Amino acid sequence: MTALKELLRQRHWQTHSAFSREYNAVARRVEPDLVGAGPGKAQFYKWLSGDLAGLPLPHHCRVLEAMFPGHPVRTLFSADSSPAPSAARYLTTTYPTRNHFLRDYPPTELFAGARRIDLLGIALNVFCQQVSDGQITALLESGTEIRCLFLDPTSRHTDEREAEEGQVRGTLTSLIAINRAMMQRIARKTRSAAGTLTTRTYCAPPRLNIIRVDELCAFQPYLPQARGLDCPTFVATGSELREAMATTFESLWRGAGLSNPRES
Repeated sequence: MTALKELLRQRHWQTHSAFSREYNAVARRVEPDLVGAGPGKAQFYKWLSGDLAGLPLPHHCRVLEAMFPGHPVRTLFSADSSPAPSAARYLTTTYPTRNHFLRDYPPTELFAGARRIDLLGIALNVFCQQVSDGQITALLESGTEIRCLFLDPTSRHTDEREAEEGQVRGTLTSLIAINRAMMQRIARKTRSAAGTLTTRTYCAPPRLNIIRVDELCAFQPYLPQARGLDCPTFVATGSELREAMATTFESLWRGAGLSNPRES
């Protein structure tokens, strides 16, 4: 873990929007011409991962040192000397539940300004229920590519997961159907938008929930007898782990059943 990542975590600035607010506040005080010149979302998450060939551009360095007095920029991007550096190479943070993750990454901030969003899970409530139609429409109009991969509500795997969670029969089936219908309605309304919203279903045991937003990748396993909200959540930074999640998503996406009428 880098010193910057830990400092942001301590101050609860680890989302791009929270960091940008602080960056601009400091820039306004020390170098007004740099207000609005902070890192984009993809670059910010590269900073968090420590995946940099060198230091950020000089103007970023000046603002960062003003944001964190007493911390030269070189030390901000140096590796932490914790006893488990191998884990830090692959994970930014681990959370005991999805709700803990969402406290640090509120959905309205997590998806704001994204260029690419891939979602895999059961009903995808984090996106479908916690992001407004207006925000999704704005993303699409700005050119965002969104792919939503739901568990097939008609498959036996949905029935099995309901039983495993102790849900009333039909609970997950109904929730998936509602969320898919919402996304398909938005997709139809935004056919002429610069971006696209595509939905598919997969017929396989639900093993992972994956959220990919540009360079950020969060994932959680579905544990026996536990709802998704109660399962641990991990934020991946290492390229190998992000690639494993991407491969899992793409494999299910290619084998999934089409459910969006806009697809051929």
